[in-house]
Amino acid sequence: MDSNHSSTERIQQLDMIRGLAVLGILWINITVFGLPSGAYALPSYLGDAVKANIAAWAFSDVMVEGAMRGLFSCLFGASALLYLSENKLSNTGIMRVDYFYRRNMLLIFIGMIHAYILLWPFDVLYAYGLIGMFLYPLRRLSYRALLVVGLALLIIGETTIISNEKLEQDAETQAQYSSENRQDQVTTPDAPDDEDDQAYRNTQTDKYRSYSVTNMEEDIELHRSSYRKIFQNNLALVIEQQSYYIYTEHIFDIGAMMLLGMALLKLGILQGNRSKKFYFRLMLAGFITGIALRAPFAYLEIVNDFVPADPEYPEKVGFSFSRLPIMLGYIGLFLWLIKYRVFYRLFTPLAAAGKLALTNYLMQTIICIFLFYGFGLGLIGYFEYYQLLLLCLPIWIIQIKLSLLWLKYFKMGPFEWLWRSAVYMSWQPLLRQPASTPLPLS
Repeated sequence: MDSNHSSTERIQQLDMIRGLAVLGILWINITVFGLPSGAYALPSYLGDAVKANIAAWAFSDVMVEGAMRGLFSCLFGASALLYLSENKLSNTGIMRVDYFYRRNMLLIFIGMIHAYILLWPFDVLYAYGLIGMFLYPLRRLSYRALLVVGLALLIIGETTIISNEKLEQDAETQAQYSSENRQDQVTTPDAPDDEDDQAYRNTQTDKYRSYSVTNMEEDIELHRSSYRKIFQNNLALVIEQQSYYIYTEHIFDIGAMMLLGMALLKLGILQGNRSKKFYFRLMLAGFITGIALRAPFAYLEIVNDFVPADPEYPEKVGFSFSRLPIMLGYIGLFLWLIKYRVFYRLFTPLAAAGKLALTNYLMQTIICIFLFYGFGLGLIGYFEYYQLLLLCLPIWIIQIKLSLLWLKYFKMGPFEWLWRSAVYMSWQPLLRQPASTPLPLS
């Protein structure tokens, strides 16, 4: 999400991919805004269009969730490496490093405003600014070292801390929703037959569904209330996201993707320097691997009606390890397509959205809190899962159109301009200079 380059310093392909990533993030975030807490992972519990909701959830869970944020993080690392290139450092010296750290410190501040004031507790800017400060001393690592460190971070984080946390949450959920049934099982000397086991599962499902729906109804009521009540409710979650989750998840997840982005830039992959055949193979390998890892777990969740079947079963492991290949699949698909002139022209408007990535990311939150929260239109809970995804389309079109229109008259987005002006401690030129008109010949 780097918008601190002049137009001559930018790489068009990176802006186009960044535009894809920032728009793709809305695909996930809008369901968190528009549905009550818990409903995101329980698509069959609210609404009448059960099959459409489950299909929308399955596609999102396998193909989108985690991949777009991974792509965003990957591009942040690549942009940081461009900002800290040896040519720029040799020209500006220590001031370039100073600007780099100011950028990240200000990004932390923007992330705090986004999380607290704009009521989005799952903000990533805070984590980007904090983790981004570690990138400067790593800029000279070879692409091999960056790949090794990045993959090691990802594997350590996913296999130990995150997986253990998921298991603890599943165990706690199972204990809370089915303690009575499990006590009955313990005191029963004979193992239940198939019919009894099915009756047990049906009872467990009913209890889980009843408890979840009650919680969702309470959450809808909360988010249709005042700004003050929502702000107070978010405080604990924001603090947890910007402290505990930094060193238990984000440093492994976001940090790994940033390092992998730096490696992909050094390999010339993100710039579109490889052949059509390379990107086509990257697409196939990424999507096939990612789908093979994640789809079976998504299928189990659907079969079990989204009730934890076994608290000791790591349902999310497939998801954890599928995010990277799915992300690489999107990179391969996009850069393969834009090798063809027709697709390059078709996707060029995405570059405008990418150049205004910070503005578009924050504006998505502003749009969503206006649409769904009580101090706006209060529409939380009125849309079903699949309908919220369809709502992304007009928002995407509006953001692309406004980005194109804005860049026709201005050099950078409004939030990018404020960010850059604060970094350099002076108001940066914003208006584009009109092309000079030649004097008529006499």
